[in-house]
Amino acid sequence: MSMENEMIGKHEGSHQFQRIALVTNFPSYHNVDLFNALAQQPGIELKIFYLRQITYGRQWQVLREIQHPHEFIRDIYLFPRIYISPKLLPRVQEFNPDILIITQYASIGMQLLMYKWILSAKPWIFWSEAPGVQFTENKIINNDKVRMFLRKLALFPLHNAPCQIWAIGEYAKQEYQSVSNVPCINVPYYFNQDAFLNVMKGAKKSNEIVKFIYSGKQIYRKGFDILLDAIKLLVAEAYAFHVNVIGDTPDQQLYTVISKNNLNDYISFLGFKELDEVPQIYAANDVLIFPTRYDGWGMVVVEAMASGLPVISSYASVSAQNTIINNENGFLFENENSTQLAHYMRFFINHPEQIEKMGKHARKSVLKYSNFEGAKKMVRLIDSLKTGSPS
Repeated sequence: MSMENEMIGKHEGSHQFQRIALVTNFPSYHNVDLFNALAQQPGIELKIFYLRQITYGRQWQVLREIQHPHEFIRDIYLFPRIYISPKLLPRVQEFNPDILIITQYASIGMQLLMYKWILSAKPWIFWSEAPGVQFTENKIINNDKVRMFLRKLALFPLHNAPCQIWAIGEYAKQEYQSVSNVPCINVPYYFNQDAFLNVMKGAKKSNEIVKFIYSGKQIYRKGFDILLDAIKLLVAEAYAFHVNVIGDTPDQQLYTVISKNNLNDYISFLGFKELDEVPQIYAANDVLIFPTRYDGWGMVVVEAMASGLPVISSYASVSAQNTIINNENGFLFENENSTQLAHYMRFFINHPEQIEKMGKHARKSVLKYSNFEGAKKMVRLIDSLKTGSPS
């Protein structure tokens, strides 16, 4: 039995840590669903402390209903994208949790919480994606040496202090194991799958072209240029197919590139979509393409799979690494390899009968990421802690 299974298999009875505080940046839709489910677990008193209403650059207008105890902590911006939350520490202390879960190492407020809990010898858990965002569009500090030094400093409390580190994906687990001596467990993002599972895909007609879907911003980190290169290869070979794109409206420069390469008939930009529109759009397409250069998780992968779509993704998506089995529920291709991406797109164009079969496997393979499964796993992991002091 693995260490992780042994830990979550114990303490199925009454909860040792009943009062749980979790501090996070903002109410992302998937975490709201998870925290709603966590609040429903018997014997748990949960409170979520949010530092912002919505994250930088998000456009959603229709947000998830928060059905769990929570509090928004007013932040004070020192510089653009650098803020402090002076009321965070006293508000968390007032709640007096049995266990504290901290989700960021770069937040000033959360750093203060870490050191306060360390000095007080109180139990806490760190839960986050892998440290460092590669190919980020909005660097707060441009000097790489300074940024790496500050990251190392911010990660210092993780060396021995938390009771557990919950890593979002296997890649993050490996990264945190390299800087920490505490138990590190894969606890990924979970989400409410109902809307995706309830939308059924119709049978594909033999004369229908394959419709690929890309979901996300058309930016360098997300690898949209890699997809364009793959499309150019297939167009040169006279394949019939179509790519639908949901996300921000592209700039004129991108339209110019598409027109210059005669790709207009192969790509449709559907624009930004609200969360409740996405399941129907996935169901109207056949295969998701996710050519990202880096994603600390990548919710679109597991959401598309829950919708019954096989996925072609780069290895740079942590969720894809965790879920995709080649030739069973999709394909993984080498990072930035547009030729390999085109090869797997070609596979579905030539073998459309595989789409439904692989889509069923895809849907089955992500059921374990439901919000209620995640809530139960979190409670089991918290219950596995034997003492009130950091291990």
